[in-house]
Amino acid sequence: MSHVHGKKILFLASIAALTSLGVDMCLPAVPAIDADLANGAAFGVLATSLFMAGFAVTPLIGGPLSDSLGRTRVMLIALGGFALAALGCAAAHSIFLFLLFRFMQGCASGMATTLPLAVVGDLLAGSAARRMLSEIATLSSFMPVIAPAMGNLAIHLGGWRFLFAAQALFALVVALSALRFPETLLRSARQTFRLGAILRNCRFLLAQPVLRVHALVYGLLFASTFCFTAVSPLILIERMGMPRHRYAIVFAVNALGSILGNASSAWLNSRCVSAPRIISSGLVIATLSAGSAAALQWSRFASPVELLPAAFLALFGFNLAGPSILLEALRPVPQLLGSGSGLLRFVFMLMNFATSALLGVFCARYPRHVEAATAHSMAGLAAAALLLYLWSSHAGRQGQNPNPGH
Repeated sequence: MSHVHGKKILFLASIAALTSLGVDMCLPAVPAIDADLANGAAFGVLATSLFMAGFAVTPLIGGPLSDSLGRTRVMLIALGGFALAALGCAAAHSIFLFLLFRFMQGCASGMATTLPLAVVGDLLAGSAARRMLSEIATLSSFMPVIAPAMGNLAIHLGGWRFLFAAQALFALVVALSALRFPETLLRSARQTFRLGAILRNCRFLLAQPVLRVHALVYGLLFASTFCFTAVSPLILIERMGMPRHRYAIVFAVNALGSILGNASSAWLNSRCVSAPRIISSGLVIATLSAGSAAALQWSRFASPVELLPAAFLALFGFNLAGPSILLEALRPVPQLLGSGSGLLRFVFMLMNFATSALLGVFCARYPRHVEAATAHSMAGLAAAALLLYLWSSHAGRQGQNPNPGH
């Protein structure tokens, strides 16, 4: 790996890690924020929800904006917005202002994290692009492992307000790096940023069968892995009685599945393994691991702890296949990489919200069946992703060769 290539990957990984920095780093500060600003009321969870709400919406703006203004300008806007919102959180003395700035921070994060995929698509194609995106994802996937510890350190050094000041500093440092990052979108390839043009581009993107299928496959697989993440506190802390510090360790170990999956994806792409083989492998691993956990739950011989290896392997399979799925989705639309990246992220978040909300409602009503519901949800979603991908691949081969006998 060349020095310049390594610097690009580190820079883009820093942008991709903003979301985890904004969510996971703040988790240890929730009790202190509630005590200082909300008189003990549980507003910390709402703050995270508002961050994710902003994160889900702005890719639909940031993607088209980057197709119009270029990637670097939108990076600077998003990173500057993230830093200002973090400083607003640090200075807030009412829970209303704090929640407003957290929403703004999520908006800036959602705009920024659409860009690495678009930049990789601008620079490279094929296995080289998939390898670079996998390397970016490998580095950024370390953030969920270390972010809670970083949050604890920041709180120890200066309290929860210092934590948000540190986030602002991180964003400003990355923004300074963005000033030296070369623009990757040619002026001749830029799009008009008008509502009518954006809506036409969205219709055009949604009309692409390859993009639709890969978006659904990625969304189903993402939702499958998030099922365990969403209910893991209920399973491990409340049902199993696991201490919170041990839960944090288990969560970090489980996150290693993401790192290993992304690293394996980069290694396979460096050897020019085809995208369909990598995607199929990841989908099979995720489906078999979740299916095994579901079978154990169905047989009633399982305990909650047996969901952990299934969740680890599901994360491995998701991150093995993920970079290839994303780039294959955008392959038919090289002229709209920013808009396509934003639309994909919006679809993923919408599917993830819907499935995790349904699972949450079920678990709230039937708490005795949390493990079984989680395992069966993971298995069903992963199997749906695998079957959809296999069906689309078969249909694609049939379409390319409609008369095999001639």
